[in-house]
Amino acid sequence: MVHDADVTWEEGKQICVELGGVMVVPQEEELQHLLAMCSCRWLWIGCNDIKTEGTWVCLDGEGTIDVQDKRWNDGQPNNNYGNQDCAASSASGWHDGDCGSTRKIVCQRPALGPCSRNSTGWIPDKLTDRFFRDTNPQEGSFISFQGGQKAELTFRINPNYNMSTCPDSIQQKMLNNSKGVTIFHPEIHQLINSQLLNNTEYTRLRPYYMPFGYKTKTKFAFKDVQDTLKLFPAKDSIFDFSDEKPRPRCLSCAIIGNGGILNGSKKGEEIDRHDMVFRVNNAVRRNHMHDVGNRTTHYFFFDRSLRGMSANDVPYDKGLIYVFLPCRYNDYKYIAGVVMGKDPKIKVAADTVRILHPDFVRYFHKIWINTPKKTFRPSTGAIMFLTALHAGCDSVSVYGIGHTDDYTYYYYDAKFTSVNWKRSVHDTLAELYILQGLDRIGTIDWYKRDVSSFRTN
Repeated sequence: MVHDADVTWEEGKQICVELGGVMVVPQEEELQHLLAMCSCRWLWIGCNDIKTEGTWVCLDGEGTIDVQDKRWNDGQPNNNYGNQDCAASSASGWHDGDCGSTRKIVCQRPALGPCSRNSTGWIPDKLTDRFFRDTNPQEGSFISFQGGQKAELTFRINPNYNMSTCPDSIQQKMLNNSKGVTIFHPEIHQLINSQLLNNTEYTRLRPYYMPFGYKTKTKFAFKDVQDTLKLFPAKDSIFDFSDEKPRPRCLSCAIIGNGGILNGSKKGEEIDRHDMVFRVNNAVRRNHMHDVGNRTTHYFFFDRSLRGMSANDVPYDKGLIYVFLPCRYNDYKYIAGVVMGKDPKIKVAADTVRILHPDFVRYFHKIWINTPKKTFRPSTGAIMFLTALHAGCDSVSVYGIGHTDDYTYYYYDAKFTSVNWKRSVHDTLAELYILQGLDRIGTIDWYKRDVSSFRTN
């Protein structure tokens, strides 16, 4: 929670209390995120030595902070002029400062106690609260979250949504969690189709750039969108159950990213035992089935997903559902070409394609990721994972998702390849925090292998 105005340290402390929290006490790796969040060079942090000079006490329950703590900048704290009793931070580290000077603040909710998989609170890290927004009462066909610009945090509700009857479902776990209930809204429409999109709906979505709406730098009229959507079935779920193919009472889903952590994992048989198996982008199985399995029920992709993929590796499993993420104007032309046989690498039947609703993608971006970075959108892998989480999977097992330098970039790399995550167009750190938080409270089963940065308990 960011407070816009510059305030004194005591004023900041009181503001955070009134918001139900405390001033943030950042770790080293969080500083850049927090400074970007408040658009400032300096911010107050929740530590002071007002009571006893040299004994720095923090408000978030962390206790006392040693003056040798590596978060202090060189030569700090120095109590310059004898009146610097409150801690502030810049990009270079922590400083002590005059409590009466004014700076920005970021509030967080206080720690709820020791972290464990059985904890009722979701505490992935000290940036937790930027993942949560309070909701306004549902208004007819929409649900709205507090904040945002105009109606960007208003999302259409699927009137056909039904709760799972599985007694141990993700839905039950999230709705019974004190913070999960504020962020988890599987009733939001997941798919867009020609019956759902009329002129009124198009106008509502027009203010937001794709993939969050229908705003583009080139002309993209209602007719352009509608003509493409008419090619595809008017479905509102990525699952295609029927009387002939009934839904299991408890539906298990495996979510397979392409991370190098899967190379040598021998997880193939375990993955294939799930009811549903989701894959994304360059999902090569040939020569890697022992590690990543062979089955695919859902394939997530966008127009550039297949660029590095051989046509022999494009998935065509029986009953496969293709979930498409349109990110720009030409993507609607692309997916039309895919079902019309105009693409040289992939051709699929129109009735197997589902197109993600702009509201659903914007909900992920604004409510779940909620990044201070100027990122393009959530990664396709994160969208796949979050879609499965909301679509009705009762249990979700995650493999090959979560960025780490401990393994090569992709499991199919011929030689070790590393990536500068800081240059990513996605907020990979925020996506990692979400995985950690959900794993900590036991909502998902996340394959972490021996990656220490993935550990959550």
